[in-house]
Amino acid sequence: MNCLPIALQAGPMEENLQVELDLIGELAGSVIDFAARLKNSFSHRASSQQGTTHKIEQSETERFRIAQNPDSSASVLRKLSHDPSAAVRSQVIFNPSLDVEDLKRLAHDSDAFIRSQARTQLLMAA
Repeated sequence: MNCLPIALQAGPMEENLQVELDLIGELAGSVIDFAARLKNSFSHRASSQQGTTHKIEQSETERFRIAQNPDSSASVLRKLSHDPSAAVRSQVIFNPSLDVEDLKRLAHDSDAFIRSQARTQLLMAA
C-alpha cells in the first residue's frame, strides 16, 4: 500500500511534468554548450584578418536581424533555417512567420541547442 497522500502520488500529470523538467535540463545544458561555441566562434573571427572579419560579421548580423523580423517571409525564413550560423538558425525558430514544417526540420538539426529550441517551440505550439 502506498503511504503517500493521493495528491503526492505519481500520476500522468507528474510524469508529464518530469518529461518537461528533463527537457528543460537538456535545454539548459545545450544553452551552455551553445554559448561556449559562440564565444569561441567570435574569438576565432577576431583573430582573423580585420577586413574579412568585418564583412563576415556584418553579413551574419544582417541575417540575424532578418531572422528576428516577424515581417520576414516564410520563404526567406526557410533559407535562413539552413544558415551555417547556429545563431541565425536559433532566431528563425522564434519567428512567428516560420512554417511548422521548417520548425519540425529544425527539431532534427545537427546542433543540439537548435534541436532543443525547436522541440520546445513545437511543444509550446501543440
